[in-house]
Amino acid sequence: AQKMLEAYYIGELDDGNSFDVVTSSNPEEANNLIALNPKSKFSAKLLSKEILTSNTRRLRFGLQSPQHKFGLPVGYHVMLSGKVNGKTVMRAYSPVSCDDDIGVFELVIKVYRPCETFKNGGLFSQYLDRLSIGDTVDVKGPLGHFEYRGNGEVVLAGKTLSVKKLSFICGGTGITPAYQVIKKVLKSSLDSTEIFLVFANQSTRDILLWEELEQLESKYSNFHVYYTVTRISDEERAGWKYGLGYVNDAIVRSFLPAPESDGSLVGMCGPPSMLKTCYPSLNAYGFTSEQIFEF
Repeated sequence: AQKMLEAYYIGELDDGNSFDVVTSSNPEEANNLIALNPKSKFSAKLLSKEILTSNTRRLRFGLQSPQHKFGLPVGYHVMLSGKVNGKTVMRAYSPVSCDDDIGVFELVIKVYRPCETFKNGGLFSQYLDRLSIGDTVDVKGPLGHFEYRGNGEVVLAGKTLSVKKLSFICGGTGITPAYQVIKKVLKSSLDSTEIFLVFANQSTRDILLWEELEQLESKYSNFHVYYTVTRISDEERAGWKYGLGYVNDAIVRSFLPAPESDGSLVGMCGPPSMLKTCYPSLNAYGFTSEQIFEF
């Protein structure tokens, strides 16, 4: 997504809360209004903010009208922008809501506060956290190169493929694009695609959407999740049945299905340091470069 920032620059954030509203005199057209346009931005108003933990939030934004559909292909991102310290800052986000949700979209974000490692923290995550109900943020998209269309059909870098097994390795907030795909697969009783998720975090407190993922795994036999954390308390360790440390050869080989000549893909999203260490493990397991992608 970072490589696409320049192409998706959307300019200065407009003052005030106004935005263009698309209207139609045709009722049928009005039921098919699409919010996203890759050539222009729109302002989304914050409708609600839910505090999930001390540093995670669920934000719900309104589209141009209650009849609008977001128009985001499953697996794609949007670019959000706002003024931070007088400068326009942009970041890519993947909503956790479904495109079937009319009139709104939702983000689950982690707020990165200033710390010893990052003196200023996450500028844009703090900006989003400071938004009040009724404030707006500029949105543009969609952008991406992986789309899940359903029933095992994916489009990767413009090429249509058929998969039987989808594996994901995600770190921290990198879970959100994979979560889109997971929900799309599990929503259809006709979709038999098997999903395997390795989800890496610093601690159990950092696991985004943990409750939702646990519920999905308990309900659907074709969804499997394995967590690994780098820090854990002695109290938690006693009942912890998952991994400790970074994603490595052992975790990849013990949890992810062996690659097949066709019908297998691995998608990754997370910190660059995590992604860098995952490639050798996946290659040693037998995955080719064509079977591995980053969101």
